[in-house]
Amino acid sequence: MKKYLYSGPLSGVSLKEGDDIIDIMLIPDGVVSMPPDNEYTKRLIRKGWLREVKMSSKETNRRK
Repeated sequence: MKKYLYSGPLSGVSLKEGDDIIDIMLIPDGVVSMPPDNEYTKRLIRKGWLREVKMSSKETNRRK
């Protein structure tokens, strides 16, 4: 999962992630975690409604 800034209309979606179904609320100007290889995620990126949120160096160091 990657974090994205969403800039489209208020919406929600259910996506299949492996054997699981994940429900995602898409709120304008909100940060959302979505699977980057999902076709719906790719479609929202192409529309310009999702932009990847880059992690700060603090967040990167916490993951190590």
